[in-house]
Amino acid sequence: MKTLLFLRHAKSSWSSPGVDDHDRPLSGRGRRAAEAMGRYIERSGLMPDLILCSTAKRATETFERASAGWSSPPPTRTEGALYNFSSGAGYLDLISGTDETVQSLMLIGHNPTTEILVSELMGEADREAAEKLARKYPTAALAVLHFETNSWREIDKGTGKLISFTLPRELDAQSGT
Repeated sequence: MKTLLFLRHAKSSWSSPGVDDHDRPLSGRGRRAAEAMGRYIERSGLMPDLILCSTAKRATETFERASAGWSSPPPTRTEGALYNFSSGAGYLDLISGTDETVQSLMLIGHNPTTEILVSELMGEADREAAEKLARKYPTAALAVLHFETNSWREIDKGTGKLISFTLPRELDAQSGT
């Protein structure tokens, strides 16, 4: 079985209008959400074997904040193909090219690509997770899909099962903050 985790970057800051889109940093809320999601990932046993992260500053900061408290962060690569706002073709190329020894892969990227690709990959789904996903894929949200295959090359539209879809505000509610 292969597991894909899709983490949308956390909320970015728009306080400096002249900053290039690629270079926008996280907002305060985004930093807190990324940290909360990182704690959730480790606490829930969702630590991937490999992380591929967009080159955009808000994505790399999401990874840095999320992984800051991890006892053993997995190998991570930045990938320009994840700075993509259209079809999931670049994402799928990265997935299918992943070494077969990797069982669990996380992509940290952007919308609408992340939302579109998760929706297209899932065939089956946990009902509650699918309902939340249908409403919106907010910043710092995490989708987890399982695939009944031993090869990343076999991952295709409709072949995954959406196991969970976690929103940062749910984590805030759980912690009482």
